[in-house]
Amino acid sequence: MMEKSWLLAFTLFLHVIPREAAFGVSGGVGLGIGNAGSGVWIGGGISNTPTPSPGSSASNLNSAYAALQSWKSAITDDPLKVLDTWVGSDVCAYKGVFCADPQDDEPGPVVVGIDLNHANLQGTLVKEISVLTDMSLLHLNSNRFSGTLPDTFRDLISLQELDLSNNHFSGPIPEDVFNKKLDAIFLNNNQFDSQIPQNLGNSPASVINLANNKLSGNIPSSFGLMSSKVKGDSVSQ
Repeated sequence: MMEKSWLLAFTLFLHVIPREAAFGVSGGVGLGIGNAGSGVWIGGGISNTPTPSPGSSASNLNSAYAALQSWKSAITDDPLKVLDTWVGSDVCAYKGVFCADPQDDEPGPVVVGIDLNHANLQGTLVKEISVLTDMSLLHLNSNRFSGTLPDTFRDLISLQELDLSNNHFSGPIPEDVFNKKLDAIFLNNNQFDSQIPQNLGNSPASVINLANNKLSGNIPSSFGLMSSKVKGDSVSQ
C-alpha cells in the first residue's frame, strides 16, 4: 500500500513552496509528498539571502557581453524596463547581473550570478548563456519565459542554484540538470511534459521542486539513492 502511495504521489501534482524572490539554501533535506499540487517536491531550509560562490576559472567579460546581448535580443517584452541598463560592455553594471573576483589567480571580475526574479520578462533562453561558466546562481522565477531549455545548460559547470519556476518552459527537463552539483533546483509551475528524469536521485541538491508540470511516469529507481539524505517523509492522500 505504501509503495502504491509513493507511486501515486510522484505522478500527481504536489505541493508548491512559497518563497522570497531570492534565496539561499541551508539545512538538511526533508521530503514532503502530498496530493495538493502536481509533481515532486524535495526540500530543506530556505533563507532570503543569495549566497553565490564564484567558480574556479574566469569568464571572458567580452564573451559574457556577447552572450547577454544575444539573450536580450530574444526577450520580446520588458514592461518594467529592466533591460534598459543592459547597454554597453560593462556587464557588471547590468541590472540583475552580479560579478565577483574569481577565487584563483585569473584576472577578474567574472559573472557569478543572474537574478531576474519577478521581472515579468517574456522571451526564451539562448544557447549562448552557456559561456557564463563561473555563474553559480540563475534566478528567473515569475517571468514569462517559454520554449525549451538549451542543451548547452550542461556547460554551466559552476551552477549551484537554478530557479526557473513560474514560467512557461516546456519540453523535456534535461537530465544533465540532475548530474550537476546543484544545491537548489526549482522548476515548478511550468509546462515541462517529459517523463520524470530517471537520474533524479543522482542529484546532490538539498531542495528540488518539480511541482505543477506535465510530468509522467513511475518513480525512477535512482530515487533510492537519495534515502540517506532524506530526514523525514510523509505521504498523504
